[in-house]
Amino acid sequence: MKLSLCPHCRTIHQVVGPTGITELSEEARSRRLRCALCSTRTVEFRQIADAPDTAPGEFGYPAAVTCAFEVQFAHWANATTGDIILASQDGLPFYQLTRLARGLRVDGATLGKWVDLEADAIPAGIRKWASLDAERTEVLLFIASLTGRIELAQNTAGARLAVDPGLWMSTWLRRANKELDGRLPEEFLCSQSRRAVLNDLVAQAVQRGYG
Repeated sequence: MKLSLCPHCRTIHQVVGPTGITELSEEARSRRLRCALCSTRTVEFRQIADAPDTAPGEFGYPAAVTCAFEVQFAHWANATTGDIILASQDGLPFYQLTRLARGLRVDGATLGKWVDLEADAIPAGIRKWASLDAERTEVLLFIASLTGRIELAQNTAGARLAVDPGLWMSTWLRRANKELDGRLPEEFLCSQSRRAVLNDLVAQAVQRGYG
């Protein structure tokens, strides 16, 4: 079980998977994705620890997979498609995009390109305290998940890559790939079926010893 911390009221929450949540009504699902005390969205929560497996709800209100990019990606490594879709429902706050870009060692324009955003959309969104839509959020959380798999493999192997996982991922996405007939992996971020192809390629990369 994972625990996460609401950054506003500092309440500890249990992080749970989407089982039993995705089939709820939109209103009920929205309640599950917010802090019961201060209504902060769970996409803003910070993962804090592993803990013994316990029934959902004993550590506060159940939450979806949480977004934290500035320190590590490894906690995204095992996120399922369902986890990512669920965590995308409320959208990713624009200020989180700057943290994600920093973790991937790219600028805002590059990150924006992956989700079809204009270069000035991120600073404008931050000023307005706005959030991305669910579809764009899903793409970015998918990238976080791929990066997490590289980081987790690296940590498990006990050896570090020549570059950090974020830089490895952003470079890989922008480099022609022979398995894709010379196309760029970033071109395959546009749909779930194409993202599944990238998922398989990263799995192969991990098996070959990238990390």
